[in-house]
Amino acid sequence: MTVAVPSPVRRVKSWAPVAAALRHWQESSAGLRYVGTSVYTHVPKGIRRRGQVLWATDVYDSKVGIAWGWACMQGGGVVMLNPMSVTTNLALVDDDSGDPLNFSQVMCCLNAIIYSLPWQEHIRGAI
Repeated sequence: MTVAVPSPVRRVKSWAPVAAALRHWQESSAGLRYVGTSVYTHVPKGIRRRGQVLWATDVYDSKVGIAWGWACMQGGGVVMLNPMSVTTNLALVDDDSGDPLNFSQVMCCLNAIIYSLPWQEHIRGAI
């Protein structure tokens, strides 16, 4: 079932921040579920459709979401618009030191999870 959601990025930004150790997040991410997608009405030339998608799970009894932009190209391929522009309310910390991971480390962790999700199937179903 496809559920249209208003601006997944704004929705995630409104959720309370959640801090989690990297190992705990990797385990919790197995529970990520598709929440919905938005589809923009105006798209640049060469792109069939574009929008944002939202996936969420619970971490320490709190809702954690990840949202990102996507585009469906003229040939039908669905791609992530910018892998360094994933929005989340998750703050990842190092398992041993407890120090926050830097931006690049967080983006790498989130992208590894995103690429394991069947998110393109959901987008194709929405368009």
